[in-house]
Formats: sequence, structure tokens, C-alpha cells
Amino acid sequence: MNAIDWETKMREEREQRDARIAGLVKELVGEMQHLPIAVIVDFDGYGDSGDIQYTRLSGLDDRGEPTHEPPDLHGPPTHPLSDDDTVGDDASVLNVKKMEDLAREACYELLHSYRPGWEINEGSHGTFTIYNDGRVRCDFMAREVVSTPQPFEMGGGE
Repeated sequence: MNAIDWETKMREEREQRDARIAGLVKELVGEMQHLPIAVIVDFDGYGDSGDIQYTRLSGLDDRGEPTHEPPDLHGPPTHPLSDDDTVGDDASVLNVKKMEDLAREACYELLHSYRPGWEINEGSHGTFTIYNDGRVRCDFMAREVVSTPQPFEMGGGE
């Protein structure tokens, strides 16, 4: 495979990943039913085994930013999400488990696509915020090892 073929293949793979991520986010936004909520996803890549640690719903304030408080959806709070939660009344039920699964899958795809190696060695950590209008924000923090030379000498030649 020559260099041009390789570049074309990589570009096509990136376009396919981006389309998959967009589809996951679109499906998640559909599940959110344009309610004043966001899905917050925390991740940590420490120790070569990156993991999404918590997924939870957050209400939105008047500016459309997460309150980091459970939203008032006329149902029990779901903070963090659990396996069998649904929230809402009979006319409008949110499938919280499905929202969690979509958010986790989209965030794993985003990390592997845009921050490869996020789980290697010291890893990284951060938070995704997925808004009810389809925006996705990632507050990404890379951990880095800093080596500082500290030479010393011992003994002497007596």
C-alpha cells in the first residue's frame, strides 16, 4: 500500500468513526426529548485500563449549563444512573439505562478517535458533557510524568 492509499484509508476510517459518533449522539439527544438535561460522563485512563467511571443526568440552569444536580423530571432522582431506571410520567418516560449506554459508547468512541492513548500509563481523566441540543464538550486532562534530574555523589577516594 502506498502513502496515498494509506492516507485515503485513514481518512475514510475517520469519516466512518465520526459518522458513528454523530449517530450515537443523535440517538441520545432523541432519548433526552429536548428536556432541560445534560448527560455527564466521567472517565479515567490511569493504569493502562481506561474506564468510564460515572454517568449521570444533570439539570440545566437558565444559561443552558449543567447544574450538576439531578434534574426535576417528576420522578425519582437518577444520580448516578443505575441499570433499571426510567424517569417521568406515563406520557414521557426517559429510558435512563439506554441514555447511559449511548453516552458511554459515544464517549469511548470519541476518546479512541480524538485522544488515542488516553488510557496508557498515567493516562488521562476528564468529563464529557452531552447537551440536549447535541453539543458535546470534553474537559480533558492529560497526566504527565515529569522527571527532574537530582544528581548526587557518594563516597570519596581516600
